[in-house]
Amino acid sequence: KNIEENKKAFKQLVLKTENPNYNKELFPIEAKNNLNLANLFISKLRLHTENIQSKGLISTFGFGIQAPEYFLISYRIPKKFRKENERMHDYKDTVIIRVTENENGKLSLIAIGKDIQETSANEFAKKFSIYISEVLNRVTGQNNVA
Repeated sequence: KNIEENKKAFKQLVLKTENPNYNKELFPIEAKNNLNLANLFISKLRLHTENIQSKGLISTFGFGIQAPEYFLISYRIPKKFRKENERMHDYKDTVIIRVTENENGKLSLIAIGKDIQETSANEFAKKFSIYISEVLNRVTGQNNVA
């Protein structure tokens, strides 16, 4: 009897998720706005880090969603570019980005723990690319990576 009840409950759950309006209800407008700002930031960041990427100094450049207002940026610096005594592994960095409203009610991007905050996706991308360049300089021992 329990198995039959579970099958019926599961079937109802599947039917609910197949509702054509399900995705509209799943993401509220605030989450869509956060995602739009984060996507704009990512596209600008790719432009600002094009030089670094073309040199192969960054590998596995990734972007992920943790929650409607939290995003992750991760990248690796290949071990061949690391300082001589640190070449055992690639260097991996992951930064949490939060989208929130500032005191004026405008959406703002914050790099948690990195002292980077901006309402403009382009300005945030500029500052974040400087952060990546500083990490590259530290990890590779070079000063001309930017």
